[in-house]
Amino acid sequence: MVVIGGGQVECPVLLEWLKLESVVSRAASKGVISLLRGNSIDRTTVCDNYELLKPLVANLGMRPSVKVLEDLVARFLFHCRPRGKPLPNSEEIKTESWVLRNMISVLASAARRPHVPRTSEFKELFEVIGIRLPSSDSLEPGVLAAY
Repeated sequence: MVVIGGGQVECPVLLEWLKLESVVSRAASKGVISLLRGNSIDRTTVCDNYELLKPLVANLGMRPSVKVLEDLVARFLFHCRPRGKPLPNSEEIKTESWVLRNMISVLASAARRPHVPRTSEFKELFEVIGIRLPSSDSLEPGVLAAY
C-alpha cells in the first residue's frame, strides 16, 4: 500500500504505474498517461507504452471495459497532479482511457497471429498474457519471426 497526498492506493495497476517515473512525470506535467507519437495507435505505440500496459493486462486481462480504465486513469491523474493544478476534465480522461483500450486491442490482434514477435516489448507482453514463446534456437525452419 502506498500513501500519496493523504490517500491510500491499493490497486495493483496504480501501484505499478506509480513506480514508473516517466509516466508519473507525464501525468503531472501534461495530464496524460500514454506516450503518443502521432494520431494513430499501432505496434510502435504499444512498444512505447509496454510498461504501462503490463500491469493492465496482467490484472484486467485483454478485454477491460473503458469504464474501468476511466476509473483507473482518473485516480492515477488525481494522485499525480501537482497541488493547485486542476483535474483533467472528463473528456480528457475518457480519451486517455480509449487510447489505452485501443493499445490493448492492437496487442490482442498481434497475439492472435501465429508468429513470434521480434521486439522485446511484445515478447514481454506475450509472456504477461500467458503466451509462451519458443526460444529462438528451438524454432523450426518454416517458422518466421515477424515484428
